[in-house]
Amino acid sequence: MRSRKVIRTARDAAEALVEDWPLQDGEEFYDAVKTCLDGISGESEPNRLRQAIGREACKAGITAITIIHDQRGTDGHKHQHSA
Repeated sequence: MRSRKVIRTARDAAEALVEDWPLQDGEEFYDAVKTCLDGISGESEPNRLRQAIGREACKAGITAITIIHDQRGTDGHKHQHSA
């Protein structure tokens, strides 16, 4: 089964991790969630969030992530994953 989700903000990323992620355990998962929460509060750079999501996606077997840079601000980046 394939699914696709567009993630535009750190809050969207956190929701995807908590609600839709295929594997919700391990250090990479918890680091990705914490990085999302830090991004929501402005304590983390978008690049750190992209790296954490990328590591977790690899571990979870997600086959594709597309990062689209957006000029709307620090929380305006998009991530897309397919499982």
